[in-house]
Amino acid sequence: MNTPYIVDIKDNSLDDGVGIRSVVFFKGCPLKCVWCQNPEAQNSNQELIFEPDKCINCTPSCYVKCPNDAFNYDLMNIDRKKCNFSWDCVKSCPAEVFSIAGKQYNIEDLVNRFVSNMVFYQNSNGGVTLSGGEPMLFPEYSLNLTLELRKKRINVAIETCGLFTTNPFSLQVLENIQYLYFDVKFIDENDHKRYCGVENTLILRNFKELIDNDLIILPSQKKDLQFPTEKPFLIPRIPLIPGIVTTSKNLKDIAEFMREYNVKVIDLLPYNPLWVKKAGTIGYKLNYNRETWMSSEEKAASAEFFNKFEFDTFTI
Repeated sequence: MNTPYIVDIKDNSLDDGVGIRSVVFFKGCPLKCVWCQNPEAQNSNQELIFEPDKCINCTPSCYVKCPNDAFNYDLMNIDRKKCNFSWDCVKSCPAEVFSIAGKQYNIEDLVNRFVSNMVFYQNSNGGVTLSGGEPMLFPEYSLNLTLELRKKRINVAIETCGLFTTNPFSLQVLENIQYLYFDVKFIDENDHKRYCGVENTLILRNFKELIDNDLIILPSQKKDLQFPTEKPFLIPRIPLIPGIVTTSKNLKDIAEFMREYNVKVIDLLPYNPLWVKKAGTIGYKLNYNRETWMSSEEKAASAEFFNKFEFDTFTI
């Protein structure tokens, strides 16, 4: 079994599915979206996080050790080409200017952690959400974790970019989760390749086959999500990225696509600019860097294309 790295575990989330949820952020994604909300979760390998703002100017001199001299204290920067991931900087810096993106967990430890939150899940119909990155890149691990959580009567949701292959593990994952939040960013394959790095042929095919092969349930109204079923609910999500996803043509195309498959409940994800700083901490080059939140007017304009749908969590 391929054990993934996890970049974060967030408890008490109200934005990643029904009820109060714990969210596991897998490291590794087949897409390279220019606005990625979790850039530290794109690469499936461990990476060095560098946060110079945390420096406390230790005296009489900096304690950081780097065998390859990748860190320059005077310039307060690092040469990532020299870094050999010895993690000596992480171990030697008392201010935690350096840290590691990615940690492996055995499934038993994760389950024990989530069991301690049972009272919150039970009182809100909540549970655990597998996110990322892309959890379906690791179908065997995701399946084993899901099965162990189900033994504890904890429901599982998955947030997916939709780019995954159908195999026995991924099919079993779908059979054992309660919610599948499926991102649809573009209908046009050229736009998808331009902004996400790959074409969306398989993504749209997976979406169609989930419905055509009766592998999921499309909720007819939002309140349906509160009642468990034998198959997972499918909830499409559209990230509202100003000037990219929110073009009139693209939103119109997505709305028509959803109506074609009789989708009634969707979710819109307003742009969150906090990722811009995170991208800098791992040395990613920015190809899109809006640093402001969406205004109410911008959100309302996007929502107008979907006025025949019911939203899961989106509000203006």
